[in-house]
Amino acid sequence: DRDGAALANQVADSQLSVIMYLIALCAMSYAVWTMVQIRKIRRGDEFDEADQTGEVIENMNGKSIPEIEQLDSFAPQAIDTTPTQPVPSGPPLPPTGLPEGWTMEQWAAYGHQYLEMQSRN
Repeated sequence: DRDGAALANQVADSQLSVIMYLIALCAMSYAVWTMVQIRKIRRGDEFDEADQTGEVIENMNGKSIPEIEQLDSFAPQAIDTTPTQPVPSGPPLPPTGLPEGWTMEQWAAYGHQYLEMQSRN
């Protein structure tokens, strides 16, 4: 009890000394950690898995970089907004073309029936 009480009195009397001791201990720990890190870097032991620079350089050897076409102005180019007609499927057109009055949609849907009727006649 007496030693614990004496230590408590000593700490209470010199709080500044205890704080300085803790600061010195932290500073020394940081200095040792920094020296270890610097030594690793100088040796080349530091390896960052996220750094893929070496792999990219190896892959780029022998490859050519395409040239990018420079635009003379930054004005938007005219865009063709006319809707394109889907090409309907269906039987091939007869040599005379579409029958009179028929549309391509009708030919796609009923052209095979028309051809069957023509082959019967």
